[in-house]
Amino acid sequence: SNLLAKEVYIVIGEADNDENSAGLRHNSIVDKQGLNRYDRAQHFYAEAQSLALAESTSFNWQYKSLPGVAHDYQATSAAAALLLYR
Repeated sequence: SNLLAKEVYIVIGEADNDENSAGLRHNSIVDKQGLNRYDRAQHFYAEAQSLALAESTSFNWQYKSLPGVAHDYQATSAAAALLLYR
């Protein structure tokens, strides 16, 4: 089955943009995807969307950014639950 055609949600806090956040890996490869989690989430979504377009396949992913939310699993999980269990 095609992952790009499945219903996938990318949920990220808009304030999850600390380049020095604990546990955030930096090297020459991952830094090309963005210097923080917010930028990397945008990059991941855009790359998936581009791949679907290049392969002429359905793309059913959704991107949801959460204003004012940093690297907070509780706020992000609550938002994701609303999307998944509506």
